[in-house]
Amino acid sequence: MFGVKIGIEAEKIRYLKKLYRLLEKTFPSGFEKVREQEIEFRFTIKLSKTEKSERFELFRIDEKLIEDTGGELFFQMVESEVRVTVAEFAVSRVFLHAGVVAWKNEALVIPAKSYSCKSTLVAEFIKKGVVHYSDEYAVLDAAGNVQPFPKWLSLRGIIDPYTQLECSVESIGGIAGAKTISVGIVCTVGLACEYLGLKVEDTPIVDEVKNIPRWLIKTIEKEWKSDLKLVPLHHFLHDKKSYFGK
Repeated sequence: MFGVKIGIEAEKIRYLKKLYRLLEKTFPSGFEKVREQEIEFRFTIKLSKTEKSERFELFRIDEKLIEDTGGELFFQMVESEVRVTVAEFAVSRVFLHAGVVAWKNEALVIPAKSYSCKSTLVAEFIKKGVVHYSDEYAVLDAAGNVQPFPKWLSLRGIIDPYTQLECSVESIGGIAGAKTISVGIVCTVGLACEYLGLKVEDTPIVDEVKNIPRWLIKTIEKEWKSDLKLVPLHHFLHDKKSYFGK
């Protein structure tokens, strides 16, 4: 995956199948097989039992990353660790935490922290007819162009403000990008002019900047006015029932 060679082991095949279903949504373009001796990062899911309970542990090589009871949240955390490993060690690419959509064959990159409506904004753009590239990472190659990372969108607010659902781009009427495209800096500069007071009157792109799509402005303003209350991820580590809704 993006040049990162990963192996995953578990005591029972059903654990691997469960994780594979999650990874398919993160890497919909599929996986390439690697030989055993080529594996760079080996993840191991271990199960430890006591008289009263059982605990699941995730190791990357010899480092324990997660310990949990093994429910749905555990496997989602495992998927997250695999995804972060790919992003950190990808070959000849930089992973920027951002949403990405394509408009007129140029990428609009939306850098943002987690729990800042990034995926929601990407979904709204898709509903307006733009092409989905990612709601998680802008994958930049050596030339500074954007490559697709069209994982399923992680959306909240469908069931309740906190429960996260994984939705395919097709389920909201959109399409996923398949080719490498350049970053549409004119759109980015246009937003800076609109909201940050950037002055471009004496530049050759002033006309283009002033004519960025109005739907883009309206969509951003709609999300800023939303009453959706966001909760930090660590809240769910202490109250896991709220992660799945009550």
